[in-house]
Amino acid sequence: MNRSNVVKITAILLFTIVLLAHNYILVNSLQAITVMIILVGAISIWSFAHLYQKTSKKAALYELTKKELETINEERRLIEVALDTVNDIAVFSYSTETGDFYISKGIEHIYGYPYREIREDLNLWKLIVHPEDIEEIERKIGQLTTGTATSTELRIIRPDGEMRWIIYRGTPIKNNFGHVISITGEIIDITERKMLEMKLKQLAFFDELTDLANRTLLERHLKKALSRSRRLSHPLAVMFIDLDGFKKVNDTMGHETGDLLLKEVAIRLKNSVRDEDFIARLGGDEFIILFEETKREDIQDIAQRVLTNVSFPYLLGDKQPKVTPSIGIAMYPEDGEDEETLLNNADKAMYYAKSKGKNNIQFYMEEIRDLPVKKKGVLKKIFQQLQTNFSK
Repeated sequence: MNRSNVVKITAILLFTIVLLAHNYILVNSLQAITVMIILVGAISIWSFAHLYQKTSKKAALYELTKKELETINEERRLIEVALDTVNDIAVFSYSTETGDFYISKGIEHIYGYPYREIREDLNLWKLIVHPEDIEEIERKIGQLTTGTATSTELRIIRPDGEMRWIIYRGTPIKNNFGHVISITGEIIDITERKMLEMKLKQLAFFDELTDLANRTLLERHLKKALSRSRRLSHPLAVMFIDLDGFKKVNDTMGHETGDLLLKEVAIRLKNSVRDEDFIARLGGDEFIILFEETKREDIQDIAQRVLTNVSFPYLLGDKQPKVTPSIGIAMYPEDGEDEETLLNNADKAMYYAKSKGKNNIQFYMEEIRDLPVKKKGVLKKIFQQLQTNFSK
């Protein structure tokens, strides 16, 4: 019985007692006392009946709530059992008020640590996040604590040294006052997807045989490099390399030996240039190297190093193929101010090197401007190759 009903009943009783006492004093009648007793009894019975009714309702509500809670707990248990059978997803919840932490057993497969150790050490995740990603994930967790849902991809390093990619998603739960009282979310292993993405990217932008940049990436990189050179007034050089004698290797020793030779040439080119220089394979036995912010004298030295290293004898199994490079170089801005002109003039300089006996270096000059080139323009070859790839 609430306080309001108690006050009402008490007031009625007091009023009735005063009224009956007044009548008794005036009329000195026992009948008034009898009426008073009957009235008080009736009110008491009504009060107890009302209290019993409310108590019964509360008891029934308690039993119903108890059963619903048991049902919810059972459903939660079944959900947790189901989640524990999933290896590449872990669901978690954390109470900012009590510190209670739950995470499904899939985290054991993702992290590579025992489940109990993960549950007991809330800071374990900091130890396994890749050092380059730790700042980003800490920033995202900071957003969660202020009430902003977040999602990010990051790398973790398992105790066996294996690196894996995960998606971390978190959603804050707020109370009526807008305070974050808990955080729920999931951790998803996306390693296989990332590997596939990297493989597709590799196929799209890199030569499958040599792992050098391919035509597509060359075209993109040259465009950006030329834009930087224009903006900053820096020199840029395009070096065109063609292997002398490669066709003979293919014809006499087979394409397998030819492929091995191209791989070895790619390695030697990497060892001949600087880390910031860009190397691409156009296809066949043709290579392009781009140099930014580099003087003509320095490029001459690098070209000579390429000439020496690539010409050095090869030993591929029981075969000893021999090739030499013919190298043509075009400089920005004096030899061209756009991609096509620079590539074509480097190509002409390379053919001029071949005409001079091969295995030598030639810079583009006006004297060879009208030199006939047997092949199509380099940039046209790139675009035609791209069109061919997209039409397949």
